[in-house]
Amino acid sequence: MRSIFLAFLFLLSVNTSNAQSDYLKFRSYQPYTWMVGGGWSMIDNDGRSHAKFFDFKGAWLMHPYPTHLLVDRYLKHGFSMELSASFNQFGANKMVNEAYHSGMMFSADLNARYSFYKFLQNTKWLDPYLGIGLGLTHVNTVSSAMYPTANGVVGVNFWIKNFGIRLQGTAKFALTSNMYFNDRNYLHYTGALLYRFPKKYNTKSNFHKPNHKWAKQKPGKYKGRSK
Repeated sequence: MRSIFLAFLFLLSVNTSNAQSDYLKFRSYQPYTWMVGGGWSMIDNDGRSHAKFFDFKGAWLMHPYPTHLLVDRYLKHGFSMELSASFNQFGANKMVNEAYHSGMMFSADLNARYSFYKFLQNTKWLDPYLGIGLGLTHVNTVSSAMYPTANGVVGVNFWIKNFGIRLQGTAKFALTSNMYFNDRNYLHYTGALLYRFPKKYNTKSNFHKPNHKWAKQKPGKYKGRSK
């Protein structure tokens, strides 16, 4: 057990030294401050909770224009909070809750994400993550319904410097009488274009800067009393 713990500490120290400079390795690494994005929302809400997950033609709702917005705030140690909103409109050719109706769906979500990016510093373009959160969904078909959801999130970002592409899947469970067997549960897929605002670090150290004005004077310039 002790040898496994020592090996873990060694690998962690190697990863830290590769990921950060000598100045930054004692500070909390922050890959960005804010992240924004926009893209497309795809809904699978046919009411068949345990069958035909990839019925693109009969169940998936998607539009060619952007229907998804997000803003993300980085916290610490790989954790961030994200607020997002999505809109979908469907016609009678799509199954919704085991029936065919025209209507619309709107959802807003607040999710906490944990990114594995800091463990993949040698592969800086790959950023997988997991998340959990809460949401609010409004469905308007024959009758209107609004209900909260518990969210489970899995996704990945692909980065080119501060620009990225996201692919994400979210399982949403309606917080009603029966969370698991409920035709209001649905799957929500999103694809988005991202931009992250990088953290600006001050890499100049103040260690060698003198704190007193007299220390800046050249030798021989000090005017003291001669004996």
